[in-house]
Amino acid sequence: MTVEPITGENQILVRSPVEPLYGHLIAAAAEELLLQYGITHGCRIEITDCNALDYVIRARIETAITRSIRGKQT
Repeated sequence: MTVEPITGENQILVRSPVEPLYGHLIAAAAEELLLQYGITHGCRIEITDCNALDYVIRARIETAITRSIRGKQT
């Protein structure tokens, strides 16, 4: 997972062997978490997945977001 600031709309990039089947669900989870943190634009998330379960992917995305936010505050 990488989270970085960008100009414009949020971008979510999913790389996974199961991307054709579940990529849209992984991206939706990322979008949902961004909205929970009030991030509506200016964020790029790259998700590299190797068949992790949904709750693991969500935890990794949330950790990346919170670390990124924390880094901006220091």
